[in-house]
Amino acid sequence: MRYPHSKVNELQGFFKERYSVIRAGCKPSSADEFHGDPDEIWTVFLNRLDCLIVDEDDLVESFPDMVNFGAAVKTHVCLNNPSGFGFLLVPPELAEKALVMGGLA
Repeated sequence: MRYPHSKVNELQGFFKERYSVIRAGCKPSSADEFHGDPDEIWTVFLNRLDCLIVDEDDLVESFPDMVNFGAAVKTHVCLNNPSGFGFLLVPPELAEKALVMGGLA
C-alpha cells in the first residue's frame, strides 16, 4: 500500500514521539522486563512491533539483495529512525493501526 506524504509524516511523528518518551525514561510495557540504555529499550520495543531497523552498513552491504529479494522493502513503510541512525521498516498492518488509532500504544 502506498501512503501519501502527509500520512508518512504522521507516522514519523508517532515514532518520534514514542522515542522521546523512551528517552525520557518511560519504558513501554512491552519492554518492562528489559533494563538498559534507552536506545537498547527502543530496539526491543521496535523488535516487539516487528519493525526492522536498517542502518547504513546494511544498505551498503546488501542493498541489491534488499531491493531484489527483500519483501519488507516492497511492502513496509520506510521512516527515519528517531534514534538518529538508519531507517525503520514498519509493517503495513502496524502503520494502518497507528494511523487509525492516532499513535502507537
